[in-house]
Amino acid sequence: KGVMHSFGNLVQSAISFNNIFAFDSHNIFYHNLPMTYMAGILNLLILPIISGSKIVLGKRFNISNISEFWDIPTQYSVNTFWFIPTIIELLIKLDRNSKWRQDARSDKIIGCVGTAPLNPITKLEFEQKYSISLYESYGLSETLFVTTNSPSSDEAGTVGKVIDDAEINFLKDGEIEIKVPWMFLGYHNMKTEQTLKNGWFPSGDTSICNEKGHHIITGRKKDLIIRGGINISPKKIEDYIKDHHSTEVVILGFPDKFIGEKTVCFFVSNTRFDQKQINKEILQEFGRNYHIDQFVEIVEIPKNINGKVDKPKIRETYGLEINASGR
Repeated sequence: KGVMHSFGNLVQSAISFNNIFAFDSHNIFYHNLPMTYMAGILNLLILPIISGSKIVLGKRFNISNISEFWDIPTQYSVNTFWFIPTIIELLIKLDRNSKWRQDARSDKIIGCVGTAPLNPITKLEFEQKYSISLYESYGLSETLFVTTNSPSSDEAGTVGKVIDDAEINFLKDGEIEIKVPWMFLGYHNMKTEQTLKNGWFPSGDTSICNEKGHHIITGRKKDLIIRGGINISPKKIEDYIKDHHSTEVVILGFPDKFIGEKTVCFFVSNTRFDQKQINKEILQEFGRNYHIDQFVEIVEIPKNINGKVDKPKIRETYGLEINASGR
């Protein structure tokens, strides 16, 4: 679907975001994300321009150029990055560039993070390795920037506080709806009228707000697994396994004739991945309703252009195999 915005929307959203960070002429942004989607346009073009910052245009990131990731930032004294979690994870695993780590410790360097959830342990590992502070934010193509962590208010595992002029409301099922002055103008070739309700946009994301006012995205409403009539949050299981076993996993629900949906765990090959032990831990941590019914080992977790897990591709690739295997 195409999401339509005015240039004024982009500018207004960028201004509100920059009210939190106060980027200025001292900031040098490194642009290495695709210019064909929102993060490459709003985060790395409009935001630096309205804040009077500089932009260094580098190579679009991919795994083949990870060994030279820091070459251009080092050459042009870049001090402001926009990362996606995929880049962060790959740098932790594959980068061996000690020179940048030494250089980074002498300067205050900021890394903003968006487009997908950032695991708190991954955040800590990256910050320790590179001495770059990471600040996670949240937004949608329809709503642009909504929340962010910042140097003055940062809490791992959250997407921060609501920025100026944005509003969040909680529905009964935990889904958040959003109202912003820079709301999208509509969808291209799709009806928009039924989407907005009195100016509020239903995000499809479920969330909680802690006592400090930081928001924690708990999952996607459509991704909930209804197992035996009980709503199961896949993200809870994914986060637990990532935190305690350092393994990439995706939890999805698939139709089951006995319990409605069964819980299937897709994982990347890892010799430490003890399926029985993990299920035992999951049961102890969350209860029997969170039992994983099936484990499927895959070579890699497919991701789309903005670093998000490509769940439709997983369903398309393994759906017939999962459904044929029964219970």
